[in-house]
Amino acid sequence: MDSTAVSAPQGTSRRAGAFVAASLALFCIQLDFFALNLAIPGIAAELDTTVSAAQWTLSAYMLAIGPS
Repeated sequence: MDSTAVSAPQGTSRRAGAFVAASLALFCIQLDFFALNLAIPGIAAELDTTVSAAQWTLSAYMLAIGPS
């Protein structure tokens, strides 16, 4: 008897690779956002501004880099 290996179609592996790449990019963006949120009080103190103003500025930054 001949045994044949069943392989996934090539489109499936491309979709899986695209999914992994998109997931990794989203993880990096969220990690950056998490780190910046932890640093907001220090950034506000260093720039002599309010925490609210620093948070609005960082939110605008994240909206700018998020979709790219």
